[in-house]
Amino acid sequence: MLIVLDGSLGERDVRASISVEIHTRTSQLMNHQFEILVAGGLDAQNHGIVLQFVERMLEQIQLVIASTVNDALPIEELAKGDAGNGIDSCLVNTATPNGTPDISSSGGRPLH
Repeated sequence: MLIVLDGSLGERDVRASISVEIHTRTSQLMNHQFEILVAGGLDAQNHGIVLQFVERMLEQIQLVIASTVNDALPIEELAKGDAGNGIDSCLVNTATPNGTPDISSSGGRPLH
């Protein structure tokens, strides 16, 4: 017996999702589900596309988490982080105004 998990998908489609929840003791900072859908993702010629989409989704998740955590930190905590108390300084500026990663604040290291 075939069980249909998602009737909205075609036979060869692939959907991947990752749920991210970030909270403190008293507040929820983020609760979001990231998702990709690759039509024909199980077809051999699309295998690389599925992997590329997953990689891009993970990069976006990393940027959103960094931004969310930065927004929650008080300004004085960010200043202490730059002094070396264990907060990675690459989290201070994660993107330029056009949305591309800003690696200048990470000493030239990639952000992932």
